Amino acid sequence: MTNTVEIEEQLIGILIEYGCPIIDKYYDYLKSELFTNQETLSVYNALIAEYESGSATVNLLTVLQRMRANKTATLTTASYLQQISNIENFTRSSDAKAYLSILYENYLQRILLKSSEEIKAGLLNNATDIQTLATEMQSCLDFINGETQRLQGKEKKLVTMKDFASDMVKSIVNEKQNPSPKLSWGVKSLDNILTSLFASELVIIGARPAQGKTLVGLSVAIANAKLGFKVGVISLEMSGQSLSARQMVAEHLKSTGQLINVNKMRMGQVEDIELDIMLNSIESKDWLNNIYIEDTSGMRISQIKRTAQKWKEKGLDMLVVDYLQLAQANNKNANKVHEVTEIAEGLKAIAKDLKIPVIALAQLSRAVEQRQNKRPQMADLRESGGIEQAGDVIVFLYRDEYYGITENEAGESTANTIEYIISKQRNGQTGIVKSGISLQSFTIYDLENTDIQPLENNIEKKPEYF
Repeated sequence: MTNTVEIEEQLIGILIEYGCPIIDKYYDYLKSELFTNQETLSVYNALIAEYESGSATVNLLTVLQRMRANKTATLTTASYLQQISNIENFTRSSDAKAYLSILYENYLQRILLKSSEEIKAGLLNNATDIQTLATEMQSCLDFINGETQRLQGKEKKLVTMKDFASDMVKSIVNEKQNPSPKLSWGVKSLDNILTSLFASELVIIGARPAQGKTLVGLSVAIANAKLGFKVGVISLEMSGQSLSARQMVAEHLKSTGQLINVNKMRMGQVEDIELDIMLNSIESKDWLNNIYIEDTSGMRISQIKRTAQKWKEKGLDMLVVDYLQLAQANNKNANKVHEVTEIAEGLKAIAKDLKIPVIALAQLSRAVEQRQNKRPQMADLRESGGIEQAGDVIVFLYRDEYYGITENEAGESTANTIEYIISKQRNGQTGIVKSGISLQSFTIYDLENTDIQPLENNIEKKPEYF
């Protein structure tokens, strides 16, 4: 790596000589980590502090005064500032970009070297598993690649609300003239209240165990795969084979009207004719190729992002993660609340960056079981603060039947019925809708009644618009 002390001084000299206009131009690229020399770093910190204070003038005098006020000035500081801000040391303000490029390259080299040394130490000491080391290296490479592209890229265009509004109107006109298929929830009742699954949105589906959240998540994935959309499934709890077995049971029931026990099927205890039906079903259903499955346990959010990016290259339209609390944060030292918050924010970032909807299934706390009314609410999200804030739509699942309630308030049977409690929707209404569910045949289906019911008194009613 190059000794950059002289370059650091040249850059600081330009910033002092040309002041606020040049700092304005390169502010997004300036950071203390670029400087290896303690003397230039002290000057830089004072210069940026003066600029960020709102000072109209950043020059040799104001920087020196700032350093004296912060007690970082020495007996030689004044002469050092005069030396590096001498106009003869550089030619023009445009040299700043060239100097920044050199400092950035050395900064990124230091990061890569440090990461390599940490990974080497981890391998030699057997202190960390290979998967974690590979994830850390990939995170480092992703960061370096992102910083390089950011520095080399063009200045981001100023975008106004009018620009976004115009783009939106153009999209509406185009949609009216050339209607395109929309992502669906797979059941009419949910499509009635949620309309569709929208790009850049994070949808949380929360439930206690045995309510059917994996089945609901997989059903949404399958419904959209059948429509021709590419769907990614990150299965942190169940294997891809287990998910496929469930789907084969559901498809066999639709084809023959006969139910196969999933465990017997996995043990190979099926009749030859049933096996032939399954094989023919697989061969005839091209939409199965539209579902990508990754079933590695304990994936970090950076691994999930990387997997989603690879799928996006193949045309990914939506992502399902089962389930959120089984993912791991990149920060290994974070407590559980901070870890879940990082994961939720990471999933939201994936939705925004890849411009796809992300459905994240979430486990609810045991507090649900302590109440007379078992219907979930916001506070039941485990480590809920970050999840509630990151989610654009939050849906809770509830089944009366699971709690031994055979009839609802209207005297209707609760058998094979699941409630979707929409507790948050940034751009729409909240409420409760229902669909049919069969945990034996792993199917979700429409009911005749698709009406939207208001939320119960003990469930938050206020819609979240912003």
